[in-house]
Formats: sequence, C-alpha cells, structure tokens
Amino acid sequence: MNSSKFQNLRSAIESYYSEAFSPEIVNAIEFVENIELQGKIIAKFLEVGGKGSSSVKAAVSGFQTTLLDIERQFKEAIGSLKLGKDHIVFIDGVDIRPDDIDFDTYIECIKGLANAVWSLNLDYFAKIRDSKGRIKVVLLLRPDIFDKIKFHNSNAKMRDNSVVLDWKTTYSDYRTSRIYRLADNLLGKQQKIGRELKLGEGWEHYFNYKIVNYRIAERLDDPFIGFLRYSFYRPRDVISYLDILKKYVEEHRPSGDVFTDKDFTNCQQAYSDYLLGEVKDYLGFYHSEANFDELTGFFRFMHGRSRFSWREFTGAFREHSLSLRNRILTISELQEGPEQLLQFLYSMNVVGYDEFVDEKSGNFAHWCFRDRTAVVLNPKIPPNLGAANEKPYSVHPGLVRALKLGK
Repeated sequence: MNSSKFQNLRSAIESYYSEAFSPEIVNAIEFVENIELQGKIIAKFLEVGGKGSSSVKAAVSGFQTTLLDIERQFKEAIGSLKLGKDHIVFIDGVDIRPDDIDFDTYIECIKGLANAVWSLNLDYFAKIRDSKGRIKVVLLLRPDIFDKIKFHNSNAKMRDNSVVLDWKTTYSDYRTSRIYRLADNLLGKQQKIGRELKLGEGWEHYFNYKIVNYRIAERLDDPFIGFLRYSFYRPRDVISYLDILKKYVEEHRPSGDVFTDKDFTNCQQAYSDYLLGEVKDYLGFYHSEANFDELTGFFRFMHGRSRFSWREFTGAFREHSLSLRNRILTISELQEGPEQLLQFLYSMNVVGYDEFVDEKSGNFAHWCFRDRTAVVLNPKIPPNLGAANEKPYSVHPGLVRALKLGK
C-alpha cells in the first residue's frame, strides 16, 4: 500500500462509500446514475497522469462521465501500478441476501459478479505488463451457491480455477486434519513459553481430559471428537464453541485456566442455539419470507425423538399436516411430502442417516456437509431406509437441544 496510485484508488473507493452512506446495491446504482457524484470523486482522486485525463476533465466540466469512463479510469489507475509482490482481493459476504431482493434476482446479481471476476482475472489482470506483482480477485462462495450460478464449463472451473476449502475429517484421523491444526494453533498462541509448540500441545493444555466414546462406553476419546460431533466441521463452529466456553468459565470459574468436561456439557444449550441460528441463516438465503418457527414447529410432532425410522418420520409428517387445517405455510417443503421434507432437512444438515457397512465396521454416518464434494454439490438422502423397527435417521447432535429433542 506504499504506492501513491494505490492510495488514490483506495481513496476513491472509500470516498464513494462515505458519500453513498452504505455500499448497497441501490446506492451503487444511484452512483452510476449520479453523473455529478462520479465526476467529483474521479476528478478528486484518480489523477493517473498527474493532472487528470481528458475524460476526467470532461466529467468535472460537464458531468458527462459514463459507466465505461469509470471502468476505464479504474483500469488505468490499476494498470499504472508497479507492484513488487502479488496482491489478492477477496470478496466475501455474498451468501447474505438482502431481504428486499428475491432469490432469483440475487442469483443473477451473483452470476454477474462471478462473470466480472472471471473476466477481470483472465482478460485484464493477466495482461498487465511492466509489473512484477500481479493482482487477482477471489470470490468466496459456498458450493451450493456456486452450483446455482450455472457457470459455463463449471466442472473445469471448479477443478482448475477454484480452491475448495475442505475441512472434513474422521474421528480416527482428526489429529492430522486441518481443522484440528487450526484449533490447536489458535490455543497454542495463548501460551508464552518461548518455544514453538508441537502439534497438540496447545489443545491438550486447555483440554486435558477424556470423553466417553458415544458408541462404545469402554472407549475414551479426545475431547476434540466432541467438538466434531456437535459441529458442521467448520472452523467457525469450533471457534464459536470455544468462545462460549471461555465466557462460561469467566462467569462461573473466574480463576479457571483450563476447560473441563462439565464445562463442555453445560455449554451445549448455548452452542445448540448458535448452530440452529446457522440453519436459520441458511434457510433465509433461499427463503427470505420463510417463518423459521414453522420449521422448528414440525419437530414437536417427533415427540422427543432425535433418532427415528422412516415410518416415524412419515407419521410425524401426517400429524403435522393435519394440524395445519389447510393453512398455507411459507416453507413449501413442509407441505409437499415426506420425501421432499427429508431432503430439505438433509440439505440444511438438520437430519442425517446411517448406512450399514459390515459387521466389523458397523454403520457409517452420512451428513450433507460430509457427503458434499466438488462434483456432488447437492447429495441426496434416500427415503424409506431400513426395516420398520430400525432407526437409520437422526437429527444432528448439535441441534438436538435447541429443537427440544432427546433426553
């Protein structure tokens, strides 16, 4: 950021934000339409040639700057930079949809943004000469949103031009996983011992106890298994639980400097509420008008069951449908049929299912966040699994308390 021209570019952007009050879509459109505002900002900051280009002078005198002029001026400013090292610009937050913009329209906006990023990287930034460093724009997208964009040749773009952040692991291999290293490194930074910590030292200092294996009572596991079991295998889930634990200990054991298994249990309700909030945010992206109470209300008809059979699930669906008395819901999947509702709950990571492997391996738990890959972006859950007395389906353990299920 030492380049004066880089400072000029940043100043122009910051000036727009300050004068437009908030960088929302409506304000962006108003900015394009407001010739006078364009002229003032560009004339003030983007003096690429030292005295300003002819188009800027025209904007000052006649306020006739067009959108293409703005684009050209920004490109001229960026192209004149002499960078000593590479710079990456990350665009985040596109998975938060404004309430006043419908889903299809917003997807079109994201599609336009994605195509613009692709064009900038391929057709402009890659062709800038006389600069050692390069600029690249990276758009941060959830896989399901990427799938909705319907990019041309999207499989190749996903494979060759994308980085998929995969935090998945297994209980047996958790110690070599990226998510464990992240948590261990985060806690290790709190230790001022004058040396580099080995893998696991930071984590084991704060969590120096064992938990009982949830399937085999005689077996003990590292407490990190508990974090995995109650999360969607995302860094922010683990960090959120750590933050809840930290606040709990500060309030109940001010002198405590490590966490206990009792702390973990006592914080499960607060964490479950957090995780349900994540489901609500996910639902809000696709259904801005959805009443979330309709979704949580369905689970009252599960009668406390967190693990259930297909027959029990369809029975709950019938009971719920009868209770509606022809009332129209904002979440259509609650009325379409048990198969559609089961898939809907699975796609939001609310419900998963067990697949029997063999006598030695037992069951393999399927969750949408674990089954999703760069190729299979929308995995399916099979309905009508198991015999009448089997219960292959289950609500995610991290959501059980918030949905008032289980013991």
